[in-house]
Amino acid sequence: MKQTTDILHKELILLLLFLGLSTLAQAQIPVYVTCDWKEGTSLETLKAELHQYHRQGVRGVCLNAGNDLSRIAQAAQAAHAEQLEYQALVPTLRRKGLNPKWYAVNRLGQPALSHPAYAAGNTLLDPLNPEVHRYLTAYFSKVAQLHDVDYVMLADAQYTEVIPAEGLRKEYGLIATGEYAPADYCYCDDCVRIFQDQTGMDIRQVTDPSKVKAWRQFRCDALTSLVNDIAAAVHGAGKKISAAVLPGPQSYARHRARQEWQKWNLDAVFPMNFNNLYSRETAWLRFIVDQETNSLKGSDMKVVSGLYICPDEARRIRTGKAEDAGLSAANLATAIALSVQSGADGIALFSADRMTAEHWKALTAAISVASTKVSQRRLSAQESEQMQKLIANDFKADITARTKYIYDKHLIKIGRRTMELHWNIFGQKPKDGRSLYISLHGGGGTLHELNIQQWTNQWRLYTPSEGVYLCPHAPVDAWNMWCQPDLGQFYHDIILMAVSWLDVNPNKVYILGYSAGGDGVWRMAPRMADTWAAASMMAGHPGDVSLVNLRNTPFMIWCGANDAAYNRNLLARQRIEQMDSLQRLDPEGYRHEGHIVEGCGHWMNRADTAAISWMEKFTRNPYPHKIVWQQEEVLRPSFYWITAPLKELERYKQVRLHVEGNSIIIDRCDYSSLQLGLNDSIVDLNKPVKIVYKGRTLWQGKAPRTAYNLFKTLRQREDASYSFPAVVTIKLRP
Repeated sequence: MKQTTDILHKELILLLLFLGLSTLAQAQIPVYVTCDWKEGTSLETLKAELHQYHRQGVRGVCLNAGNDLSRIAQAAQAAHAEQLEYQALVPTLRRKGLNPKWYAVNRLGQPALSHPAYAAGNTLLDPLNPEVHRYLTAYFSKVAQLHDVDYVMLADAQYTEVIPAEGLRKEYGLIATGEYAPADYCYCDDCVRIFQDQTGMDIRQVTDPSKVKAWRQFRCDALTSLVNDIAAAVHGAGKKISAAVLPGPQSYARHRARQEWQKWNLDAVFPMNFNNLYSRETAWLRFIVDQETNSLKGSDMKVVSGLYICPDEARRIRTGKAEDAGLSAANLATAIALSVQSGADGIALFSADRMTAEHWKALTAAISVASTKVSQRRLSAQESEQMQKLIANDFKADITARTKYIYDKHLIKIGRRTMELHWNIFGQKPKDGRSLYISLHGGGGTLHELNIQQWTNQWRLYTPSEGVYLCPHAPVDAWNMWCQPDLGQFYHDIILMAVSWLDVNPNKVYILGYSAGGDGVWRMAPRMADTWAAASMMAGHPGDVSLVNLRNTPFMIWCGANDAAYNRNLLARQRIEQMDSLQRLDPEGYRHEGHIVEGCGHWMNRADTAAISWMEKFTRNPYPHKIVWQQEEVLRPSFYWITAPLKELERYKQVRLHVEGNSIIIDRCDYSSLQLGLNDSIVDLNKPVKIVYKGRTLWQGKAPRTAYNLFKTLRQREDASYSFPAVVTIKLRP
């Protein structure tokens, strides 16, 4: 706790230097409160309540007035009178008094209307029912058409939690043994029939439906379809839409309530990050909010971290009941700091009536401190440099905690996959940090024992004069084990761990691999070209990979002249010629060397060890003045200092641009818009910047340096080199 207090104290000093914020209303991080129109609430008492929230500096209220359109309209008008944003918090799938045929049926064949799981209020509608779709879409459209409603906020847009929160199990009298059958929906005739038509499987005949991934996905898709239909109706009325959801989404929301909310077409999402209910310490917020913001990389959806408030700490300790759980005033400050540091766009308090005077004081101080990182005040070059160091140091502390398990266990776990790591450290650490060589073993689609043998062999295959030589063990036994869609996250986590714990310079990271490892390098070098300082491929097969992304990444090709299996030798010669051709057309780019080793087959008698001394000459330039970016089979939203719209990503789409003086010339762009991260290594931010496309000036002016840009781009990319003080978004076409 003392360490957290010291950090907050240091940041408060910077706060006073940079912003001088003194009230919550002046802060850059929006705060929302949830509240209810209760049985004893009158319009006058509601107005008094809203006035207090306004005085506290709250940005908006998420108010549950039930399904009564008249009450919603009155509450929205009262909120606007207090200059508060109004989010109409409305029950979605937990409703009563509707057509009995609309309700979901559990695994035991019991309708939710007559046999609600856990509590009487859990009368769940079937989200796949077309009549439910029409009814809810029409209803939420009416809510959106109310004049003073800013957002429609979906409550209970979920299946009943098939695995209840740990803090609730005791109260429900449950022992955790997996999914709770009475809460597992929906097994109605229509859902079962549609699933059987799609898969050929009668889910009612399956002994343990919780093991059927397709059945889980079927419910996730049903919920996504419903929410997106509602979202289309709300957006059609010119309003915004949000939802209160379970944390995650992968770790909780998807598995427990079938929410894949990262796929929902929302403007904001309010994950209910109630750490006490999940039997987690406050530090858990760092992990869960990081997961939530990462799930929305490239999306415009905002993440507002929902925090559960404890009005009486002594009572919470005494009773241990869920209704008494939540954050004390001291823990609230920590939770806010962790949420914002992990990328949350705002804070939501569940609920306002649980806040004490101490909570309000802690909130104001914590939000003001956190706002230093997201201030949109213009910074000078010197201020920007100081703020960048502060934000980068906080980020390093964050990833150091996050990657401790990887460092301690030499193990990465992502989903159900595990990657073991082995590394050795060579030489003295240079002043600018160590190098990192990620060396991929051979094997592939063969016996697991053979891949283990290949992995241990890789440990001794190359010896750099300096740096961390790290050999991961592939998480799957397959020919494409090093280039499967999720492998990029494994490499990313390796780098984060190495930067945090092994003092690696992120601009001195190299990738190399032999045989099946070479297959991986062929694909991962271009896919993540903005990550590597250089790459070397040994005895691999290129498949149909394009090499155009390697414009700024030195690349080496090694193959035995007699390595004829799968035509590796012929294809290696062809790819060397391709790199030659690319460099002839662009002499300042596509640095490469190609070696076809005469007299050698698949084993090159260690001639390829020369790759280490060749690669170590290069460091990554994160800010090249000419970029060629083509999407390949795994889509990525960002490349160097360019970000493209997530929903427009498609294979083979390209962006080509270059810098001339203080102008950025876009030579080709297959997207409707681009976001450009800028710093003084790319253009002079003290002078006007011009962005030109097809001879037309799209944007011209001084791009302001702000703490907000530095913080948000760092959280988006998780690479200190890609923390940009200035960001410009340009539209190339409607």
